[in-house]
Amino acid sequence: MGYIARMAMSPYALQTKWYEPWLTVDHVATILSVKPQTIRQYLAGTGAEPFPQPQAKADGRNQWSSASIYDFILGNRPQYLSRVPRLYPRIVDPPPAQFLGSEIMQIDHLHRAALHYWQPGDGHGPIIVAYVSPSTSSAEAQWFSEKIAAERRVSSVIVPENAITRLGGSGVPNGVNTPAVAVTDTATDAPSLGEHVDEVVNMYTWRELANLLRTDVPYWPPGLDDLAAIDAWRPGSPVRVVRPCIGEMSSQSLRAALSVGTARNPQPTSTGLSTAIENACRAIDYRVSVDRGLLPGTGGLVYPHIPDQLGLKRAAVSVVTDSDPVTVADADVLALLHAPAALEHAHHGVLIGGVTGLWPAVMSDCQIIDRDSPGPLYRRWRDRLTPVTDLGQRRVLGFLMLPSLGLQDDPSAEYFHDPERAHCWIVETSTHVYIAQRRSLPEARGRLQRVEIRDDPHQEPAIFVEDEGGMVWLLPHFTAAGSLRVGRDGAGPRRLARLLTDLLDDVSATPSDDPPYHWVDGVEEPNALRDFLISTSAPIGLSRADLLALLDDPEAVSEVLIGPCATCGFEVPTPLAELPHSFVGLDAGSDPPCVLVSARGHFNDVCDVPGQEFAALMTDAHATACNLLQLPDIEHININIGGRETHMRVSLEPVGSWRPKASPDALRGLAEQLRRPVLDGRGVAEDQAFVDDISQFNDEDFGTK
Repeated sequence: MGYIARMAMSPYALQTKWYEPWLTVDHVATILSVKPQTIRQYLAGTGAEPFPQPQAKADGRNQWSSASIYDFILGNRPQYLSRVPRLYPRIVDPPPAQFLGSEIMQIDHLHRAALHYWQPGDGHGPIIVAYVSPSTSSAEAQWFSEKIAAERRVSSVIVPENAITRLGGSGVPNGVNTPAVAVTDTATDAPSLGEHVDEVVNMYTWRELANLLRTDVPYWPPGLDDLAAIDAWRPGSPVRVVRPCIGEMSSQSLRAALSVGTARNPQPTSTGLSTAIENACRAIDYRVSVDRGLLPGTGGLVYPHIPDQLGLKRAAVSVVTDSDPVTVADADVLALLHAPAALEHAHHGVLIGGVTGLWPAVMSDCQIIDRDSPGPLYRRWRDRLTPVTDLGQRRVLGFLMLPSLGLQDDPSAEYFHDPERAHCWIVETSTHVYIAQRRSLPEARGRLQRVEIRDDPHQEPAIFVEDEGGMVWLLPHFTAAGSLRVGRDGAGPRRLARLLTDLLDDVSATPSDDPPYHWVDGVEEPNALRDFLISTSAPIGLSRADLLALLDDPEAVSEVLIGPCATCGFEVPTPLAELPHSFVGLDAGSDPPCVLVSARGHFNDVCDVPGQEFAALMTDAHATACNLLQLPDIEHININIGGRETHMRVSLEPVGSWRPKASPDALRGLAEQLRRPVLDGRGVAEDQAFVDDISQFNDEDFGTK
């Protein structure tokens, strides 16, 4: 039966690629194993049987449809039957296919498939339509079809892809999406028509499958491909309402994981734990439905809506019918992490919450630190952690968010809480420390006093900060914007410079999420802190004085010699009872190092009428100078003052034979120790612990400024 007869018979055939003319005389000759000249002779009527006439011409070259050539083989060249793809029906208008049965097959350790066996009505070998979970890309789908075909005795295996197409014949309605499918025939040996041509030949859609089976083939959209539901399907089954899933993960995974915790509520919530779980599961269902295009107007280019069409019948719809977003209170999400979890379900419960944004909305990414990290701030943070010995507390979901599911068999694993952080879970092994903590840092108080940037070539750098109350915090990953790695010219140093600037006056603040690069008229704005982080490799330690010095424009600071300290008669302006604005740092680049005392805030003419800010600054500078004078071999101290409208700085230059034994970089610790006696009224000579502390610093404790 020829081309016109087939088109007139079947709307199924009209929508396939088989009837689009694109094969050249060279392609046809290759398929039939003859020379192109032989095809021209067939067209001249020299053959023993009528040869199909070309259906079109392009650039003066004849073109045939694949259907016309396959029909010629089926009717006149039986020795070449293996060159006809299995999805091309062997007879005209075959009757509807017969469903034979189904099974679930484990393909590899990550993927399973529900196999539907069909017997096409053309009387040739059965085929398998294999629904793989998780749903797959084109390359993966082709590999899966080949693997299944190698293990099942059928004529062809068809795997629906996570891809759509609008390709097809003249009978395809405009703008209608249909799934692409990967196909592996077990008894086809068609010769290659050329690399790029073979790609077209082997490109199939659902329409070719429907044309062979001539019935409504069930389709499960991504997100509704529940293998149990697919395996249970039979012809005539009603459309099923399915909970949306990603592979084998769904909201039911979280519900099952937390089922052991609903009997008791270990953490207060706004609604009670059971209700919080239900709200979280509804949010997961909604987000999977939106992401997989299961609701009107959702899905976008990745998962566009695929409607019912000839030969394709949606077999499932989502339980979510409302397009309004579902939100969960942060307090409820955090409460779930304090609930005990069933280990056998926790892995999938944690994963589904992660991929749907439930945890990332309130939790930092998992942080990993080298256990032997030498930094002083890290050691102070580590020393305050308290062990968790209760087995029940070790099995709360917060701990199971860590890679601890893989650490259960590690005999060195120890569990800790941070007594200063309500939502922080820590597991320590013999080599690393794993931290899951809240994305924000509301427990911190006041201004940033010191930062310590650790180095790990295999992990994101751990960044520890000290607040105004002397408490040390591990900074969470406030956003998922990208790396904070320093020591190279990239986005990392720029993000970190912006982050430290945002936290400078309030460690508990929420940092901005602006892009890392800022240009004005094509030129990046000057930023000494950014440049320092680009040129300096971790580990790095910076005091508040260091940060402010780097954030100020050095050219805008004019220094004026005021004279020596109180030993030479210098009078400090009116003392203030409170000194909230000053802090002490160290200029390690000078020889000998200079101690810096700085303050933020507006001030009047520094050489004329000092304001209160200036008075506070000088009171603090004088007290610090007195402490320095109690160290041996310091004869007197020169005081230099400079600044601008938003910043003042006093440099205390020790004069004499004094030379520090510690490295200049390590002396940043000296500056902080000098500051503390100022605030509590003690002198250095009264604080022997300070002198002892100085000797323990080494070159590796801090980076070089």
